[in-house]
Amino acid sequence: WPFPYKQLKEISHNIKRLFVFELNYGQMLDDVKIAVENSEKIFFYGRTAGGIFTQDELLSFIKSKE
Repeated sequence: WPFPYKQLKEISHNIKRLFVFELNYGQMLDDVKIAVENSEKIFFYGRTAGGIFTQDELLSFIKSKE
């Protein structure tokens, strides 16, 4: 707090993809989209009902977006 809108906007110009991982329905995703001008480079992976993501699960998702 406060959300780093300015910093996300600045770094978004130098990256190909931005991944948002959340244990919810994407509430943080909305803030990331507000901060980053090109939302096509944002990829969301989330779920509810607990259970921490595994490294393999996240890596598989990232590789699927290459």
